[in-house]
Amino acid sequence: MQTTRDKSQFGKGDIRGVIAPESANNAKEGGGLIPTLLFGIPGSGSMAVFLGGMVLIGIEAGPAMVSTHLNLTYTVIWSLAIANVLGAGLSLLLANPISRLTHIRFSLLAPFMIVIISFAAFQAGKDMMDLWMLLIFGVTGLFMKRFGWSRPAFLIGFVLATQAESYLNMAVQFYGWSMFLRPGVLIILLLSLVSVYFSRKGTVDEQAQLMEQPKSPDMRIGPQLLFALIVGVFMLMTIVDAAEQSFLGGVFPLAIALCSLPFLLGVIWVLANKKMEHVAVFDAEQMAAPGTYQAPWYEPVLWVGGLFVLSWLIGFIPAAMLFFISFFTLKAHTGWLKTLLLTAGGILFLLVLGHFLHLEFPPGLLMQHLPFGQ
Repeated sequence: MQTTRDKSQFGKGDIRGVIAPESANNAKEGGGLIPTLLFGIPGSGSMAVFLGGMVLIGIEAGPAMVSTHLNLTYTVIWSLAIANVLGAGLSLLLANPISRLTHIRFSLLAPFMIVIISFAAFQAGKDMMDLWMLLIFGVTGLFMKRFGWSRPAFLIGFVLATQAESYLNMAVQFYGWSMFLRPGVLIILLLSLVSVYFSRKGTVDEQAQLMEQPKSPDMRIGPQLLFALIVGVFMLMTIVDAAEQSFLGGVFPLAIALCSLPFLLGVIWVLANKKMEHVAVFDAEQMAAPGTYQAPWYEPVLWVGGLFVLSWLIGFIPAAMLFFISFFTLKAHTGWLKTLLLTAGGILFLLVLGHFLHLEFPPGLLMQHLPFGQ
């Protein structure tokens, strides 16, 4: 697109403006697989999700992918190649039917997405704590998006934490703190700093247009400052907890917290002094067009939290049934017949999925002895 002489029709229906970025977007996935599979370092946000899925099913990415698990590596490569061919053909055939999905109101899709995500999260450890962690991380992601904090960076750090801690412990055992003076480590640190600097300057965020807008002097800083302070409290708790662990047990969280804390203190200082020209000062809810955020931030938290509380009390299936009925009635404003049909379809899908895949549902305190509560 950058080499095209005539750009006047871009944004007005010119198909080249769609083909070029989509082709580049798909082409990068093959390159992103190389560091993901060989080194366990995700090459993109989607690769971080892919790496997380591998961890959940017990596959550890790394050099073993080209030795012990070479067959799995070839399976991934051929799957990607075949998927591109089949995907292109299916997209040409199903483009029109798929495009009609965009006409479905989000209020009709949201409850199905919430229930399926919750059901999938429970399967990781078969523990209700998985659902509470899903809620906590969901709220964290909600505020990170609102205040312009990088969610892919958080996800990549979360996925790589276990491997990074393991390799850091080994390096400390072999070389001690003198490892930071080794040429290879210094080169890697320098390349990391350079890449972070240039990636930050060229970042294209989904809310880039809002970030470029001038900020109003009357903009409230309180919500963002409170969020930053809460993150700071967790960092301090990490430092205190790491100090109580053994050396190898606490060196990784302590190092991460001590490296991150100065940057967080800088953000807090900017917010506390209302440096409105600074890029760290951003609140999508206040800077967006009027009417964009029609519901308060805590409303989705109450809906999802209510589903989890009911699942803990009466079991997931009865809770999902009540959640569907309540959401369709109160938020989607559907009639009773449509509400009952959508609820029946959603519950039937969950039961069929659980039966054929031999999956479990959160039983609940009051429903543990009933067949559909197991």
